[in-house]
Amino acid sequence: MSGKESSKKKKNKKKKNKPKKDESHHKKKSKKEIEEEEEEDSDEVKEKDQNKKKKNKKKKKKKSEETSSYSSDEDQESSEEGTSTSKEEDDDREEDKKNKNKKKKKKKKKKHKKNKKIKKESTSSDPESEDQESSETEKEYNEFREQFLELKRQIVQKSKELLIEKNRNSEIKKETEKIKDEVFDSENACRGTTNEIKRKLNELKTKIQNQESALGSNHQKQY
Repeated sequence: MSGKESSKKKKNKKKKNKPKKDESHHKKKSKKEIEEEEEEDSDEVKEKDQNKKKKNKKKKKKKSEETSSYSSDEDQESSEEGTSTSKEEDDDREEDKKNKNKKKKKKKKKKHKKNKKIKKESTSSDPESEDQESSETEKEYNEFREQFLELKRQIVQKSKELLIEKNRNSEIKKETEKIKDEVFDSENACRGTTNEIKRKLNELKTKIQNQESALGSNHQKQY
C-alpha cells in the first residue's frame, strides 16, 4: 500500500468519526433573512466590481502617463517607471487592506446578528422564560379585568341614580299638574259664586222696584 493511499484512508476515517454539528438551533431561514443575505452578497459583489474598476482605471492612467511622458533617456524612464510602479503598488496594497477591513467588519456584524438571533430563539424556547411570560400575561389580564369590572360597577350605579332622578321628576310633574287642576277648579268656583251673587242682587233690585211702583199707585188712589 502506497503512502498516498494510506493518507487518503486516514482522512476518510477522520471524516466518518468526526462528530456531527448540533443543528438543533438551525431553523428554516425566513424570507427576511434570505433577503438580508442576498443584499449583503450583492453589496460584496458590487464592492469587488468597484475595486476592480478602480484598479483598471489606475492601470490605464499609468499606461497613458507612460506613453505621454516617453523619453529617449532609458535610465531616466526606467527610474520614473519604477517609482510610479512602487507608488501604484502601495496604493493597491492600501486599497486591499481597506477592503479586507470592511469585509471583516461585515462578517463580524453578520456573526453578531446571527448569535443574537440564536440566543433569542433559545431564550424563547426556555420553559422558565415561557412560564414567566405566561405569568406576566395573566397578571395583565387580571388587571384589565379589574378595571373593566370597576367601570361596569360605576355605570350601573350611575344608571340607578339617573332612574331615581327620573322618577322624582315624574312625581314632581304629577304634583304640579294636580296643583294646576285645583287652582283651575277654585277659579271656576269663584266665578260661579260671583255670578250667583250678581243674579240675587238683580232679583232684589227688581222686587224693590216693584214695591215702590205699587206704593206709588196706592197713594194716588187715596187722593
